Amino acid sequence: MTEYTFTGEVTIDGTVHQVTADLTATPVNPSPTGGTTTTTTGTTTTTGTTTTTGGTTTTGTTTTGGTTTTPARKCYFGVWDPSTVNWNTPDGNPVGTWSGAQLFSAAPVESVTYFNAWLGPFPTVLDSIAAQHNATVYFNMEPWNTWGNGPTPTMSDIAKGVYDSSLTAIGNAIKAGGNPVWLTFAHEMNGTWYPWGINKVAPGQWQAGYKHVADVIRAAAGNLVQMVWCPNNNDVGPVTPYWVGDEYADIVAADMYLNQYAVQAGLSYNTFNKNTTTEIRTLTDKPIWNAETGVFGTGREQVITQWVADMQADGLMGFTYWNEDVFALTTSEIAALCAAVNKWNAS
Repeated sequence: MTEYTFTGEVTIDGTVHQVTADLTATPVNPSPTGGTTTTTTGTTTTTGTTTTTGGTTTTGTTTTGGTTTTPARKCYFGVWDPSTVNWNTPDGNPVGTWSGAQLFSAAPVESVTYFNAWLGPFPTVLDSIAAQHNATVYFNMEPWNTWGNGPTPTMSDIAKGVYDSSLTAIGNAIKAGGNPVWLTFAHEMNGTWYPWGINKVAPGQWQAGYKHVADVIRAAAGNLVQMVWCPNNNDVGPVTPYWVGDEYADIVAADMYLNQYAVQAGLSYNTFNKNTTTEIRTLTDKPIWNAETGVFGTGREQVITQWVADMQADGLMGFTYWNEDVFALTTSEIAALCAAVNKWNAS
């Protein structure tokens, strides 16, 4: 059982009342921050803040006597930057840092991305640093570039349990750290650039591998791990054949860039990326996170501002910015991005 406290204003027949209420309830596994909520009943308008002992705060407005849909809530904002990982260590093992996230400190960074080579260790240092900053590691488990220059695994071997000892070790490390971790496996599977992509592995084989990884890691890590199902923007291929069901998608995501093609064609989030969220919403009612994204070009301040606003309007729960290569931002562009995130959070 968990104690909850609600404080806020309740308007009844035009009169505003200040209300504080305590209740005790059994919590369920919550949806991530984001998405939309629709409520229809009665004739009461309630505005307030609900705070749980787990540290999640939700602020919003529910209008009864009609239907009010609240916009996406606080932006779950993440960062990938090359400086997130220090490779120049005495033993050659990567060590996570907060340097990349610090570049975006004008907005609250809640997620830092880490890409893990197959059979590589869990980034315990980054996990600890992220927790100190009230953030979560987004752990990308990629079945290639095998640690120690080993062979690239096949999806069928993964599904058969050949690598279960390594998967269990990852789960045990997550549990030992004691911090929530978001984990995706073999992402962007509807693209063609990975050995697990649509041109290499059948969707059914991919699903079997993903589900086995989820089962093994969940068994070791327990509720600390959240499995992230994450295809690419569907301009490269449909996402539906890869859907694993709500049971295996704690977090529903997609990697949706405003890439060189889109920018040069004059496209926007609404005309290039929204088709993907529309397809995903035929599969699940869960909120959607843009798990890896960037905007191509230069002088992008205005484009970035509108792009973030469009994601919010589409009901996304947030996004992670890929600050590398052609998508790396200048100081002024980072400022524009952070301002857009803060505006989202304030709305």
